[in-house]
Amino acid sequence: PGKALHVSGLREPIFINLGISASRGAQCGYFDLARQMWSTDGLAPAQGNGSGPIDVPLVCASSHLSLFGGIVRGFAASFVCSQASLLSARGISKITETNWHRHLPGQLFLVMCALSVLLGGASAAIDDKRFR
Repeated sequence: PGKALHVSGLREPIFINLGISASRGAQCGYFDLARQMWSTDGLAPAQGNGSGPIDVPLVCASSHLSLFGGIVRGFAASFVCSQASLLSARGISKITETNWHRHLPGQLFLVMCALSVLLGGASAAIDDKRFR
C-alpha cells in the first residue's frame, strides 16, 4: 500500500469543480484534520461568488490537496449556535441538575422515550424470530 502524501504551498493553484451551484451560498472548503473542522484556508472561488443570478458551478482554486466540499456557512453557523451543545458531556450532566422530569411535559417526554425503546425492542424481537 502507498503512503499518505502531504501536498501544500503550490505555486499554481489546482482548480476543482465541486459539481454544486455557486449561487446557492456555498463556499469552497475542506476538512482540516488537525483542527477537526471545516476550513477555507488556502482556497478561493475561481469563478462566481454565489451573489449573482446566474447558476454557475462552484469551482475552487486551491494551493493544497485535501478532502474538498462546498460549505454552506449559514447552516454551519446555525448548527454551532443551536442546541447541539446539549450533546456534550457537560450538557448531558446538566440534565440531572434540574427538576424538569417532575413537570408534565418532562414526564410525557420520558413516557415517549420509554415507549420508543419498548417498541424498538419488540420490533427487533419480532424481526429476529421472523428471519431465523
